[in-house]
Amino acid sequence: MNLKSLPILVAGATALLAAPALAQSPVPDGEIRDVFFGKAACPPEPWPVGFGPYEFRADGVFFRKQDLASLFGRYAIADGRICVTFSGPAPPNFCLQVLKDKAQYLFRYEGAPVPDPLPQPHPVTPCPLPDNR
Repeated sequence: MNLKSLPILVAGATALLAAPALAQSPVPDGEIRDVFFGKAACPPEPWPVGFGPYEFRADGVFFRKQDLASLFGRYAIADGRICVTFSGPAPPNFCLQVLKDKAQYLFRYEGAPVPDPLPQPHPVTPCPLPDNR
């Protein structure tokens, strides 16, 4: 191998290593509103026992049913994320970064303190709000 081909080899290897990360792209705020505003986001079936879908109601209310303590608050869409605040205008309690891999939507949990490494995104599918509100 001659030294002139070394930069090409390094660039090719770097591109191959970075390829999986490039498949997940951030979703623009307008698309997040079109897809999730006034709807729910359902995890893949079978759902975890005792958990319901993420509900993003049209009045700005967020709800997620859980066995021990359901989550209830208000949500806002900005900067490619859906952020939920439980009370008051304080900083959000947590955010869901919205990503897309081809046609599949993904949520990545963001909260404080920021875990290292970041949690893996999990797939969600837009679905109607449950009738039991």
